[in-house]
Amino acid sequence: MHGPDYWDEINANIKKHYYQKLMYSYKLDSYLRLFERWGIDFRNKTVLITDLFDESFSEKNLFNSIKTGHNRVIGVDISEVIVERAKKKTGFKDGVIADIKNLPFKNEMFDIIVSPSTLDHMPCKFLKGYLEELSRVLKKDGKILITMHNKNNIYLDFFLISILNVHKFEFEKYDTKNFNKIASDAALNINRSSSIIHLPFPSFASVILGRMDSNTFFGKKFLPFLLNFEKIGDTKPFSHTGQLLAFELNKA
Repeated sequence: MHGPDYWDEINANIKKHYYQKLMYSYKLDSYLRLFERWGIDFRNKTVLITDLFDESFSEKNLFNSIKTGHNRVIGVDISEVIVERAKKKTGFKDGVIADIKNLPFKNEMFDIIVSPSTLDHMPCKFLKGYLEELSRVLKKDGKILITMHNKNNIYLDFFLISILNVHKFEFEKYDTKNFNKIASDAALNINRSSSIIHLPFPSFASVILGRMDSNTFFGKKFLPFLLNFEKIGDTKPFSHTGQLLAFELNKA
């Protein structure tokens, strides 16, 4: 199990995001469309984001997308390198260096916790403990929105390792059944599940066209086409097509 020093070394050597421009926009908008489909309202809420990797590379990120001016959004990351980069890139002050297994927050502080593919970088045997720690800082009627790498997607290893070259650090993969068992053991219920960022298409198409900026004429035309595939996440085959499985959890 790797601590802050390991992640600082890894992140210090990462000079650019694994996702190119269009792929990055597709990823971010996939999250935002999921929240919209699920009717998640971040206004007047206290929100925790458990990962600041994206925020350290782009001003277009979950933190800025969720922040409304009428809520408080706090981001945590185990890596000091990432937190400091994110503060410079995004300009926010609520960035905290912390390990999710021991969060520096009081009990029942957050209305919503967003965990964007964070806990799947931890060994599976520790997942229950991490979920219990998130539950500790979650209000009684709060929600945890979490994504995990999808065990059922047969393209996932090839995409992450051969295409995106992210083999430098480990990641665990889950399916709905085994994640549900661990969440239940941590006294959490799954309210809803779906998937986002679909493989093999449109994720591969996003990589091939990755240098295309979503703000250009062609990017503006092509991105909505890719995002139409996010509707797959609400259909029966979603557990096989998504790069990430998505779950909405609350306290049992």
